[in-house]
Amino acid sequence: MVDVSERPIPLALIDLARARGIETSYVDGRGQPRRATAEGLMVVLNSLRDMESLATPAGARNALRHFNHQRVQRVLEPAYVLDEGVASGVVLRMARKVASFECRIEFEFGGETSWALRGDDLTLLETAPEEPRAWRLDLPAMRVGYHRLCVTIGRRIIWSTLIVRPLRGAPQRFSRDWRAYSVQAPIFSLHSQRSWGSGDVGDLDEFARLVANQGATVVSTLPLLSSFGPHDFEASPYRPVSRRFWNDRWIALDQVEFLHHSSTAQTLMNETFSPSHRATWAQGGHVDGAAAFRAKRSVIQAWAATESQFMALYESGLRSYVTEHPEVNDYARFRAAGERFGRNFRHWPSVAKSGLLRWNDVDPTLVRYHLFAQWIMDGQMTDLSQRLAQRGQTLQLDIPIGVHPDGYDVWKNPEEYIAHMSLGAPADDLTSEGQTWGAPPL
Repeated sequence: MVDVSERPIPLALIDLARARGIETSYVDGRGQPRRATAEGLMVVLNSLRDMESLATPAGARNALRHFNHQRVQRVLEPAYVLDEGVASGVVLRMARKVASFECRIEFEFGGETSWALRGDDLTLLETAPEEPRAWRLDLPAMRVGYHRLCVTIGRRIIWSTLIVRPLRGAPQRFSRDWRAYSVQAPIFSLHSQRSWGSGDVGDLDEFARLVANQGATVVSTLPLLSSFGPHDFEASPYRPVSRRFWNDRWIALDQVEFLHHSSTAQTLMNETFSPSHRATWAQGGHVDGAAAFRAKRSVIQAWAATESQFMALYESGLRSYVTEHPEVNDYARFRAAGERFGRNFRHWPSVAKSGLLRWNDVDPTLVRYHLFAQWIMDGQMTDLSQRLAQRGQTLQLDIPIGVHPDGYDVWKNPEEYIAHMSLGAPADDLTSEGQTWGAPPL
């Protein structure tokens, strides 16, 4: 029997994969060449969802012809990545050269630039025989940002996004003679007598203060982005519910203002979850993160339900926060819906799973909790950054590559993710079969 990996891949399938930006081979972490199979390429191509499914490799040639026709129809790609401060260009794909057209760039920071061109001003590029003809459109050097390119050909208007990336760090942020060394610690490992089971923002601040005495100027920790919990608790910080919001697990309860004005919250803190009870969450080198998270949340919910003059002050601040961060309301409703319908939004009622939540789909008290939790955490992170800056320190947070497949970002923007696939890493000396991280690729 012939090994599947040894079977030759039809040339048309390779051409289609390359046209779609899919690599057909790579070198793994042990220096061994790896070649994709025809079956594997078809799975990836079919997951892109913008072309008819390939039943067999024989359909690749027609699929490539259809894809190239679409490229000509689009003229521009949906987005281009360019370098800052460098004159560059993008590719126009057209069936034939046009006599003249107009271009305009609208800058993210305001303002625009426009110019007119003749077809003879474009540079014809070399392309493969099966590819449509392509011309280079020269663009001026631009600042870092997300800009919009508009090309007008006759009565037709085509738009594309220009993502201009930085080539270096922010200039003059640090003096030329600035030198640093960094200390790194996962926030959950920084637990103390005052924290609940695992570390929190207050412990991270105390850790930074201690190492500042040794001259540490960069304090690093794992991602602090939102995760599922305490229901369907997700311990890994590398599959966040969203890359836009904080993880309320790390709130420092003793830094929440006016908490002592809620008798219910005080009872929970001093009796139900007494210091001796909290000590049981961290034993033998293990932390019961779900239990600690659940207890902390119950205290904040009790506090948020308190009606007093102090909460009136907080209501005003919360409204300002939501006004400045309007998407947080949508996020809070998503989290509340998940607690009602289950974590996997694909099993929700049809309207809800499509990205639209009605007023009676969610419990308003749960929405209120998630709004308060995000506002509190955002404020504590702002205060932490300011205290670090006062000590001459910088906070460095690791950033996850992907997001949770059941999370808010995928629910809100499903078209931006490839479902039923996962990011991962190739084989190396540690994992001979490679790694699957359980996060859908963009």
